[in-house]
Amino acid sequence: MSLRAFDDLGVLDDIRARGFVHDGMRPLRFTGDPLAPPMRAPPGSPPIMLGGGIMRPVLHDILSTRVRGAGIDVRLGLTVETLVQDDDGVDVTLTDGVTARYDLVVAQTASFRRCAR
Repeated sequence: MSLRAFDDLGVLDDIRARGFVHDGMRPLRFTGDPLAPPMRAPPGSPPIMLGGGIMRPVLHDILSTRVRGAGIDVRLGLTVETLVQDDDGVDVTLTDGVTARYDLVVAQTASFRRCAR
């Protein structure tokens, strides 16, 4: 998990509240005895020096709540039917028939592999 990225996105406080963020770790032997002294980040350290964990559904809820709260239109289960680009932008038609114009489109293309029989 990159806490620095979550800090840059402005969701680190949500991660702290609903996940687990620590400022160091204490390596233990299988017996539970300390293997070494606790490794602690100095007070006030940037998020990159911290560690933590969060359940994936909780992280998804945090991020999707923020995206929708920003007024971003989210529609799931759609794919692109057509892209038509000109000097001023890109017209995109989705599989639900909706067409919209964008300044920028970032997409991943599907790879198809044909097998000879």
